[in-house]
Amino acid sequence: STASPAQFVNGNGGCKDKSTGFIFSAATTGSFNGLMNWHQAVWNDVALGTNDANVYDDGRTSDEALNHPSLTTPDSNSMNYCHDSKESGYEDWMAPEYSVLNSITTKQPTNSVNFASLAVWSSATVAATPANAYYYNTTGVMANGAKSSATIRAICVRRDPPAQLTFTQQPSGGANGFGAGVVWTTQPIVKLQDADGATMWGRSDTITLTVLKSDGTPAAGNLYVNGVLAGASTSVNALNGVATFSGLNYDNANESIKLVASIAPINWKGSVVNIPDADSSTFTIPSLFIPSMCQAGGNWASQNGGCQDLGAGGIVWSYVVNTSATWHNIVWDSTQPGAVAPDVHDGVRVDDYDPLYPALTGPDTDQLNDICHSLRLNGYKDWRMPTYNEIDLALKTTTRAGYTRIYKNGATNIWASRTYNVDPTKGYIFTISSGIWYASNPYAKTNPQGAICVRDP
Repeated sequence: STASPAQFVNGNGGCKDKSTGFIFSAATTGSFNGLMNWHQAVWNDVALGTNDANVYDDGRTSDEALNHPSLTTPDSNSMNYCHDSKESGYEDWMAPEYSVLNSITTKQPTNSVNFASLAVWSSATVAATPANAYYYNTTGVMANGAKSSATIRAICVRRDPPAQLTFTQQPSGGANGFGAGVVWTTQPIVKLQDADGATMWGRSDTITLTVLKSDGTPAAGNLYVNGVLAGASTSVNALNGVATFSGLNYDNANESIKLVASIAPINWKGSVVNIPDADSSTFTIPSLFIPSMCQAGGNWASQNGGCQDLGAGGIVWSYVVNTSATWHNIVWDSTQPGAVAPDVHDGVRVDDYDPLYPALTGPDTDQLNDICHSLRLNGYKDWRMPTYNEIDLALKTTTRAGYTRIYKNGATNIWASRTYNVDPTKGYIFTISSGIWYASNPYAKTNPQGAICVRDP
């Protein structure tokens, strides 16, 4: 094959595009200069007289592109050039999808694989004109023509099997002051690649990240994803072979950890391919210490891990640690199935409920999230959800006016732990932006609002 320019190398059966991993056959030649219509180039096993799908098709039943299907004018010819090709001893050739050919035009506007100065069919139908299909023309751009009457050449593509996972972006940054809130500055990206390092274009496999200590033993803490407790692992589906993770953080400081990427065995053209796990670089999440927890003014002080009210009550307040959480996301109830058990930091507490109006018939329904109980801020681990009376005494404009001292992070309202005794599906929110109780209380617990936490000094 002709392997030029730099993005192409000689591959198994033809010219390999290093970025997408697709290997291009030679363009058709021979009788009638290799010209054929679209129906002769592509394969669809429902067309009369065509060959049925086989093990080399990897689950496909046609060459027609999923994102450019031929809904009203499918393949109607028993000839299926690419599907029948055995070029270079390979039997898994197919007509190229639009995006595969178009990726070449965006990288090299002059035809530079091994079909220079030739026009070749793609498998893609023109949605607005389904009697037409796209092709790569002699000027190096995508055009379209009539499926039945346009006669141009065919080119076929194939792929090598997936072989490895690779971290192409390592995780870094962040802090564990609040496990569900301070995300890593740089989020991990993992690619599924073939043995040559080409990303597996078109693959949407599930890729899982598991957090371990740097020595490979189980980690002490948990991953969070966009404020939601994930535990030891989290998964995303790849897009064209690329798994892009977002919103990740880890809740245990000063522990040397790594992420391990894994994927289930892949069925590939009649064989099972086992992909080895891949390790990220090791890194440590630093402790988050915020020296100034209070805005200036009033009888409040940044001490004991937060902003402490030096007047009646003496409660220590966090900043608004989450601006979009339901009551169930925030509250902790260790008696619910699957909930986190009490620990030494809880004393005699077993939940965050307001003792005057507990959630007797409308308890916590989200045992995976307990934002205040899981808060790790300035070295303290005994945070809880504030009661109605604590908010009323410390933050209200007519009492201690603490709403002017707390860092709100853009939040308008925050949840109290109290349940409405008439309708336990409702609770109470405080408008922290102006220091008053919300006019429409009681409020549905499922409505996202802000979360603030307290501790007893």
